[in-house]
Amino acid sequence: KRAWCRNCHIPLAAQQEDSDAARLLRDEGVNCIACHVRGDTFYALRKRASSPHNTKATPEFGSDVFCASCHQFNFPVFDESSNYLSYTKQPMQKTVEEFRSGPFASSHTCRDCHANTPGKHAYRGGHSLAMLQQALAFEVCRAGGALHTKLTNQGAGHNVPTGDVHRNMVVKAWRSTAPEKLQEAFYGRRFKPLLSGGKRTIWDSSIPPNTYRRWKLNPERLGGSVDEAVNFEVRYLYGSREVYPQGFAEPAYQTVFRVRKAVSELPACPTKD
Repeated sequence: KRAWCRNCHIPLAAQQEDSDAARLLRDEGVNCIACHVRGDTFYALRKRASSPHNTKATPEFGSDVFCASCHQFNFPVFDESSNYLSYTKQPMQKTVEEFRSGPFASSHTCRDCHANTPGKHAYRGGHSLAMLQQALAFEVCRAGGALHTKLTNQGAGHNVPTGDVHRNMVVKAWRSTAPEKLQEAFYGRRFKPLLSGGKRTIWDSSIPPNTYRRWKLNPERLGGSVDEAVNFEVRYLYGSREVYPQGFAEPAYQTVFRVRKAVSELPACPTKD
C-alpha cells in the first residue's frame, strides 16, 4: 500500500488511480511503458527508420544502469503515515552490485539474459522455472556414509536468490515413511533490525555466479529403512513461508529440481571438485 513500493511494482500513474480500469492495468505490473517511456520520449536501443515514435536511442537501455532504480537500493525509512523519509546505509536489494562485481559485467547486459523470448520483451526471471533451471545445477552424491548435495549458480550473472529480502532457496531431504524427520538447508539472507530503520545483513548464503554451496547430512537422521529411497527437492521461495494467505493467486515457491534415489543408487562423490 505504500507509494514507495508501488513506484517500482506498478510504476505508472494510471495504475495507481482508484478506478476499475486502474485495477485491471495493475495486473500488468511493470509493462512496456514503464521501461520505454519517460515523459513524451520513447527510449530504446535503436530507432527504426519507420518508427512513428519520438524515440531516443541509448546504449544504456536494458543495461544495469537502466535497471538500477528498481533493483539496487537501501532500506527506506517511513513516517507514521507511511510516507518515505530517507534511505538507510544498509542495502535492501543489491542485484546490480552483484552483477557488476560478477564475471559477466564486462561482456553482458541484463537484457542479454532476461530478454530471452522471441519478441525480447518478456524479461523472465525468478518466477520462470526455465530460467531457474538454466541458472542452477543440482547434484547429490555419497561419501563416507554421508549424503552430499551441491547447488551451483552456473548461469546467473548475479547471486541466486537475489532481489527481494524474502526470497530464499531450500534443499529438502526426507524419506516418505518418515516425513516428520525431514532435513533442510537454507540459502538466502537473514537480517537484524536496526534502530535507524534499516536491517543489517547477518547471514548471506545466497550463491554468487560460478559458485556452489554444499550440504552434508547423515541419512540415519532421516528415519525409515536403510534401503528406502531418499527424496531431495530444491525449492525457490518467493516469500518467507511456503504457503501464502488464502485467496492469493501466486504460488509461494517453485520446485526447481527433484531427485529420488536409495543411498546405494547415488554416485560416489568425486575426490576433487
